[in-house]
Amino acid sequence: MKIYTNQTVYDAALERIRYIFDEFPNVIVAFSGGKDSTVVLELSLIVAREKNRLPLNVMWLDQEAELQSTADYCDEVFHSSEVKPYWMQIPFKLFNSSSFYDEWLYCWDPNVKDKWIRPLSDISYKENVFGTDRFHELFVPIYEWIAGDAPTGVICGIKANESPARRVALTKKACYKNVTWSVKAGKHFRFSPLYDWGNDDVWVAIAKNGWKYNTFYDSLFKYGVPIEKMRVSSVIHETSAEWWLTKIQEIEPKTYERLQKRLGGVNTYSQLGKDIRIHNLPSAFSSWEVYCEHLINNLIPPSKVKYFRDFLHNKDINNILKKMPEKKILFYKAVCQAILSNDFEGTKFKNIKNSLTIKHINKVGKLYEKTN
Repeated sequence: MKIYTNQTVYDAALERIRYIFDEFPNVIVAFSGGKDSTVVLELSLIVAREKNRLPLNVMWLDQEAELQSTADYCDEVFHSSEVKPYWMQIPFKLFNSSSFYDEWLYCWDPNVKDKWIRPLSDISYKENVFGTDRFHELFVPIYEWIAGDAPTGVICGIKANESPARRVALTKKACYKNVTWSVKAGKHFRFSPLYDWGNDDVWVAIAKNGWKYNTFYDSLFKYGVPIEKMRVSSVIHETSAEWWLTKIQEIEPKTYERLQKRLGGVNTYSQLGKDIRIHNLPSAFSSWEVYCEHLINNLIPPSKVKYFRDFLHNKDINNILKKMPEKKILFYKAVCQAILSNDFEGTKFKNIKNSLTIKHINKVGKLYEKTN
């Protein structure tokens, strides 16, 4: 692709999406109902209209423990005549970060229909025929089920500023031809045309174009949630629960009531969230390393202890800490926060590792980032 240094991120994203449409006979937009998904969807619709490629394939893997605001917004999107909807309300397992002992939500479990947080949509797909019941493993088989063997470009709203892991993944190495903001997804390729956008860019695009968006963001803004912390995903996700479960009782009381009935730990978390998500070292502990040991020995179920021990003993991380001992406090504090987030999916751990890696690279030599 050509590089234009004077382009706005808006024009650059449109050019990238045009490139994806030109390269692939099939295009799928991965949608979540969030702000980044909104921008990707609207930009993709602009290009699809230009190239006479409507209706546009749009896929949402509905995690059941979603906000009613998200469900309402997605319902409107999927009933658009310009969209071919792949609304997936299929049974699968999702980790419950609000509880150490009721650790799984079996989304759309057919055996507990009376406890579902929301009813099924009349236009959704309801059967899991994809060979796995784990959230992160479902996307590739779903894309392949939609597209078959035809070359397919999947467009998503991932941005490099969201985490160190994403920054490295989206800027360090090309995957599809010379495109760094791509990754192989089974038989197909996934692209992130917003990879160099900031959060302000997203909201400016939504405002200037008058695009509809998930109104839950308005509530988060009113409650003073920082813009970089505003997320629309499962309310029990390890990166969302800290902000949502402590506020959802006031914003969406009916959703909160259904969550309480469906999952253990929700009420406790909503009442104690600020204390659970600790940011300062408790006075009784001499260091974050000592506090980390305390949490592992007293809070983690025995079956999960090895998971955290393996991360603490990771060779790559320990090699970096030997060269950068001043980062030990940062590392052990981050591990404590991951433990308190019930991060058994490894989301925060990957961020810790990549953050340390970037700091190490920047110390010995500037990290090379391609911009094409």
